[in-house]
Amino acid sequence: QQQQAQFVPHAPRNASLPPILVWRCKHPHGLFSMFSLALGHALTCEQKGWALIVDWSGDELLYRGPAGEPNLWAAFFHQPAELSVQPALLSRALRQGQFFETDKHEVVYGAYRGVIQGYGGIPLQQAAQGRALVRRNVVLREAFAQKLRRTAELLLGADHRWLAVHVRLSDKACEAKANFEISDEDLFLRIVSQCAAWRCTGVFLCTDDAVLKARLRACLEGTGLAFSVYPSTLSSVSGQATHFDKSLDQYLKAEDVVMEALLMATACHGLLSTYSNVSASVVYLSPPDYPYTTFWDPVEPLPS
Repeated sequence: QQQQAQFVPHAPRNASLPPILVWRCKHPHGLFSMFSLALGHALTCEQKGWALIVDWSGDELLYRGPAGEPNLWAAFFHQPAELSVQPALLSRALRQGQFFETDKHEVVYGAYRGVIQGYGGIPLQQAAQGRALVRRNVVLREAFAQKLRRTAELLLGADHRWLAVHVRLSDKACEAKANFEISDEDLFLRIVSQCAAWRCTGVFLCTDDAVLKARLRACLEGTGLAFSVYPSTLSSVSGQATHFDKSLDQYLKAEDVVMEALLMATACHGLLSTYSNVSASVVYLSPPDYPYTTFWDPVEPLPS
């Protein structure tokens, strides 16, 4: 299994106080769409020599933080500014209002590669740049990191080499019609072929379609491949994305998608996916040697 080494905190670098940007997100879409905007701000701040605070507490958002933590970002991650500014300096500056803020988002990290069909897949160079950006700016809170480790041990045991499979459906047709044109048979055959090519012995399936999840589980029975899923909260309304379903717990659905993405990125061998913000983010959250492919790419063996 891969380790979560890239998410280990390190000592803040700056003894002086850089300009601090507080980004107050007002983007009412999926969590990893918001994450791509956070990475865009992180990149901009690095280029300008600023420190970044991410605020995911706006009433406009589709998610809420857990009890006692209104900022959803802080429920999972340290603030990027905490990784570059000494704690006393940062705390004093925030208390004294020594920051500027925005609710705009001019840079979408990744420019929709791997997310929207017309933009194509994620080039290797972009993946490497995104992974390095994440290593510099995204560190898990220890409590959540511990929960991730326990969940990985429970669902993705070390006795198997796991292929992460992510299939995004529900309301994605407007951005990626190809996601809906793959038959169950095509999904099944490609999963089995990919496992053979990458020498995987287990499938970790993540999808926003509960019915498809059950169908693929049934298809994969008898193949000799282990099968695992995370018990994520999904909408029961056909065609409705989980993040838009207001009947669901607004924190639990956020934790579920973050947990699934991190399990795919850190506890699996590689990724086979459709177009999605989630799968693109998995690539950026994964280690440097983590292979990734889509259902439309040719099946290729691992480099020797």
